[in-house]
Amino acid sequence: MSESIEPINDIDSPAPQKLPGQEVTEMCRSIKTLRRCEEPATDEEVHAAALQSVRKVSGYRIPSRANEAVFEAAVDEISACSEKLLFSLKTGARA
Repeated sequence: MSESIEPINDIDSPAPQKLPGQEVTEMCRSIKTLRRCEEPATDEEVHAAALQSVRKVSGYRIPSRANEAVFEAAVDEISACSEKLLFSLKTGARA
């Protein structure tokens, strides 16, 4: 029998099944703004936002073992793109 986690369909859906050795955490409903004038976003904040984005897009809080590598790769790619974007934005720039 293969182990899998049901996708998140709506706000009232039950928590996903916990696979052996995995921790289930609540999924935040919003991603905070990372561009701030007073202090740059930390690597942890960028990673957390990327993780939340992948969770929202994929519909999974925790990927199945079969999807774990692509899930983590997506988080890493979005983190890298986010850091590049934040570094490249010009403060006070107008269109």
